[in-house]
Amino acid sequence: MHSPERRRRRSGASGGGSGRLHLYGRLWRTLSDRLGRSESTRAMIELLKQGRRDGYGRPTRAIEDALACGCTDPAAVKYLMRAAQLERPRAEPVDVGELARFVCPQPEMSAYDELLEWRVR
Repeated sequence: MHSPERRRRRSGASGGGSGRLHLYGRLWRTLSDRLGRSESTRAMIELLKQGRRDGYGRPTRAIEDALACGCTDPAAVKYLMRAAQLERPRAEPVDVGELARFVCPQPEMSAYDELLEWRVR
């Protein structure tokens, strides 16, 4: 039989990994309740594969952010993992020159609001 210290080391409960394991376990449990054991395991494997590619800090932060928002959707966690890559600098305004003469005011839509109110009555 293994000593408690050896079991603790094997499970990752010592050192800095315990928080990550607790976090991943929390996500897996909520996924398992919602999606079932097989589907939640598949989703966690995908997240871990992504962590292997990008470094485990990124999925850990994404899982923390998702759980803080009350979200346990694997697609949302994947999105949060890639959110930094999706940020793009804002485009500079372009001078439209001659095309400015085609600028029209936005149409007035208040008449449509009145129609919607009439339908509700």
